[in-house]
Amino acid sequence: MNFSTESFTQAAEVMHQQGRGAQGAEKLFVTFNMEAELDEDESREKGRPIHRDVEYVRIIVPGDNKNVVHRKANPQDRQRFAAQYAAFKAGESEALVGTRLRDWPVITRAQVENLAHFKVYTVEHLAELTDESIQRIGPVRILVEKAQAYVALAAGNAPLEKLREDLKAKDNEMDVLKRQLAEAREAITRLEKASKK
Repeated sequence: MNFSTESFTQAAEVMHQQGRGAQGAEKLFVTFNMEAELDEDESREKGRPIHRDVEYVRIIVPGDNKNVVHRKANPQDRQRFAAQYAAFKAGESEALVGTRLRDWPVITRAQVENLAHFKVYTVEHLAELTDESIQRIGPVRILVEKAQAYVALAAGNAPLEKLREDLKAKDNEMDVLKRQLAEAREAITRLEKASKK
């Protein structure tokens, strides 16, 4: 299949159908929703329009709001986009994974709103924008570079944060062991005193 004439989203759809879709799924903006569909057989039988609620999925490449896949959701979609599907089932409108732009101190509120128009909601989405998307959105290259630096720095800090959490857990274990040792010493002292009497 020639991907040069297809959009990224269409290529991602084809890759997903071929079983290679797990990679890159986190780079997509995905929402699930319910839509009413006419049940033609039931409508014919009842003599009036009968609609059924059907789950749909909308897949958008951040920065490319013109290229949208919107179709009935299938079991592979529910598995591939499990976090977004779980949020949908829980009644939330969106399940974003990453640092929300509105929580990032580097960006203004107006920039957040402008990027939201292009379905860019997280620092990670911003960092992954293609040159084509940057041209479509406008003068955001400096923000993209800042987002890339932020993501890279955060990835570099992840092992340090993990180490801090591990050390804190070990400190808590040590406190528990010290407390148990002190209690054991007191028990031994009481037993020694009791045996001398």
